[in-house]
Amino acid sequence: MVTIDVHSTAEHLEAAGADPKLAAAIAEGIARATPRQSGPSSISILATATALGFTLLTVVFGWFMFEASQQRSDLRAAIEANRDRIDAVEVRLASDIADLSERMTRIETLLEERLPSRR
Repeated sequence: MVTIDVHSTAEHLEAAGADPKLAAAIAEGIARATPRQSGPSSISILATATALGFTLLTVVFGWFMFEASQQRSDLRAAIEANRDRIDAVEVRLASDIADLSERMTRIETLLEERLPSRR
C-alpha cells in the first residue's frame, strides 16, 4: 500500500532549498498524482466473513440433516424387518400350538381306546 505524507515531502523539498510555496505545491501535486491504494474496508471484510460463515453453517447443518434422515430410514427398514421376523415367529408358534393341540387330541383318543374304561 502506497501512501504519501504531503507534509514531510514539503519539508524535504524545503530542506533541499526549494521555495516553501513551491515545495507545498509540488508535494500537493505528487499526492494528487499518486493513486491511493487502500485495502478492503472493515465492513466489506465483516460482510464477507459473515456470508461465508452462514454458508458454512448452512452446509454443515444440511449435511447433519441428510445424515439424520439416512439413519432414520435405516432404522425404519430395520424395524420393518424385525416386525416381519416377529410375524413369522407368531405364525410358526400358532402352527406349532395347533399341531401340539392336535397331537394331544390324538394321544387322548389313543389312550381312551387302549385303556380300559373306569367305572
